[in-house]
Amino acid sequence: MKKNSGSPHDRNKFQNFYSCLYKYSHKKLLKLFQSKVLHFMFRKFIEEGPLEELLTDDSTLQRNPDVYRKASQNFLDLFREHNAYDSSSA
Repeated sequence: MKKNSGSPHDRNKFQNFYSCLYKYSHKKLLKLFQSKVLHFMFRKFIEEGPLEELLTDDSTLQRNPDVYRKASQNFLDLFREHNAYDSSSA
């Protein structure tokens, strides 16, 4: 999150906005991946697809590949936790 040097009231508004946006995006993402086709594709991409290739080929991703690996794993865990992702389905 970007630092906000405004008043405490402005910082609070920004934090509320940021929290709302963050939570909303995760809710939408979870809803999207309730589709068996989409979560199958995501799982294939993360577990068997070009993720590692992207991490080694893309100059931006090369800077912090572990961050992207962890984020991918966090998404898989989040989907499993909310039953939006079933690792046994194919």
